[in-house]
Amino acid sequence: MARWIPHRESLTVEFKSDRSRLPDRELVTAAVCLANTEGGEIYIGVEDDGTPSGLHAAHQNITSLAALIANSTTPPLSVRVEALDVDGRRVAKILVPKSRQLVATSEGLLQRRRIKADGLPECIPFYPHEFARRQSDLGLVDYSALPIAGASLDDFDPLERERLRQFVARYHGDASLLGLRDDELDGALGLVAADNGRPVPTVAGLLLVGREPALRRHIPTHEVAFQVLEGTDVRVNDFCRAPLLKTFERVEEQFAARVVENEIEIDLFRVPIPKPRHRPDLSRTTSLRPVCSKLQPEQFRHGSRSASRWRGRFGPFADHRRGGKTSVQSPARSLIALVLLRQERRVDTTRLARQIQRADDSARQVLERLLEAGLVQAHGVKKGRTYTLSPRVYKDLGQPAGYVRQAGFEPIQQEQMVLKYVQAHQRIARKDVVALCGINDDQARRMLRKLASEKKLKPEGKGRATGYVVP
Repeated sequence: MARWIPHRESLTVEFKSDRSRLPDRELVTAAVCLANTEGGEIYIGVEDDGTPSGLHAAHQNITSLAALIANSTTPPLSVRVEALDVDGRRVAKILVPKSRQLVATSEGLLQRRRIKADGLPECIPFYPHEFARRQSDLGLVDYSALPIAGASLDDFDPLERERLRQFVARYHGDASLLGLRDDELDGALGLVAADNGRPVPTVAGLLLVGREPALRRHIPTHEVAFQVLEGTDVRVNDFCRAPLLKTFERVEEQFAARVVENEIEIDLFRVPIPKPRHRPDLSRTTSLRPVCSKLQPEQFRHGSRSASRWRGRFGPFADHRRGGKTSVQSPARSLIALVLLRQERRVDTTRLARQIQRADDSARQVLERLLEAGLVQAHGVKKGRTYTLSPRVYKDLGQPAGYVRQAGFEPIQQEQMVLKYVQAHQRIARKDVVALCGINDDQARRMLRKLASEKKLKPEGKGRATGYVVP
């Protein structure tokens, strides 16, 4: 009969074998992991490889599973349980919602879910320093709006307030802000918050218009690094701990000092083409549709104005320790990866490495971070591993069917396609398999060798001339 369960585990899908009765603690932990990530589905009575094996006798009453999870989690986690009949086996499907607050087991175990480098999911501890990020992602906490204990309005720099007004005027912001008094401007932009009835600088306020000594005292991790690389050699290392607007101007000056131009003639016009010798870093994106549909990878690598316009849509800078220094973590390469995936549908680490001008290991790290965030989907393992945009992204773009077309077919389906091709055309080469199944050379080679080892195909010829026929 039709299959009603996914073919593999993912960030939102978990299989649990119930042959020897799944322990209650393991089930509750899996539910907590999903709830603290993106939510998802738990299938009880399914092996890790996706084979349905059925429910244990103790779990035939599936309504008790929802009660077990609710009674064993804090705060109680409400799930929905359904019974499925898959290939003649009774399977329980548990729908776990994404929680708006942190959920732990009644024993105090707090975990979240992530994707490992081999593409398989795992549950890992949810550490206290990650709580604020989780609450911020859910929109429950705005770190930038928190008042800073011990700070006062004297920590604001009048020159930086004037710089802020100049930025509003220069970039055509809300003109009504220009006529406000200092205290009104602070309140309108959330630069201050009330603390025991008196205005106190917020994190955003101090970062925007704070004095440098106050920044060092109250936000010691604030630092922006500008680097110029030649290959892997660092040519310029400029660290800045000034307020953000002043820092932006300083970085722009660094860019301008390193931009050279070539002019080309188009009819009667001479058009300057900038050739920057830097790799600008942007903060992390929070909007998928514009990034994936309107920009080009080169716009980010070359620091164009289009890239600059999108910076306002990106989240706050993230502090990242490196070699004793605090620098800004750089997801510009993640943006390039998303745009490249949108254009080419499927990429591997080598393709992305060429685009971001980095080694394969760096490209792999970028893709795996996007995989863990649920923005991309991985296919295959090791050298044959490729990536596509995830179903979530295609849904956000209004093209849910696009994922199915790009994800391709399961290995068993691909093998059947290859065998039917050989029956129709008597012979198939590796390049034919690549075109037929939408996979890379390594994957095609492994598939053909597997079919040959199973005596379903027979190799003929040597080297590049090798073809496969029916034995």
